Amino acid sequence: MATDRDPYLVLGVARDASESEIRDAYRRLARRLHPDVGGDAGPAGPTMAEVNAAWSTLSDPARRRAHDAARQRPSTDHGTRVGDGAGAGPVLVEPLARPRIPWRLMLGIVVLGSAAVLTAHANTRPAPPGAPDQLIQAGSCVDIDDMSAAFEVRCDGPHEGVVRQLIAFDRSCPQDTSSHQDRQGMGIACVDLVEVRAGDESG
Repeated sequence: MATDRDPYLVLGVARDASESEIRDAYRRLARRLHPDVGGDAGPAGPTMAEVNAAWSTLSDPARRRAHDAARQRPSTDHGTRVGDGAGAGPVLVEPLARPRIPWRLMLGIVVLGSAAVLTAHANTRPAPPGAPDQLIQAGSCVDIDDMSAAFEVRCDGPHEGVVRQLIAFDRSCPQDTSSHQDRQGMGIACVDLVEVRAGDESG
């Protein structure tokens, strides 16, 4: 007798059940439903023929794989209830399909966000520093000490130059700037020297 009932539901096992779990479920049902013991599953329970068919499918690895592959298609059913609650078998619910994560969309958002941040950073001029913190950067006002090292001073007071950029020790400053080592040892300051120090002009 052929049957269209899901063999997992007939045996009352999960879809990832092991071979031993499937065998134990089959034996338990066979002992209860076999005609020799006068078994009766009731109107909602599986018949011995269905149990045998389910065992035939799930006990053979090749048939089980083929059955699982055939069921891998979309379904609008949210679940299936098995048994009549009177010991015919556990209540099983078909698992819902796993939500798919839109990786391409997320990757595109990350790329666009990164590009926007880099563009904004490249087009933003550094704000003039306030009180000197001795961390020279582009826009810092500096004086030059006796060792030709640059150190930061306030921009609203006397200063000898303004840092155009801070570069690594192995690089060279543009020819139209004056090259001075950062007093803090952070690199080479490329300085635009001012012709007249602020505050030194006479009326």
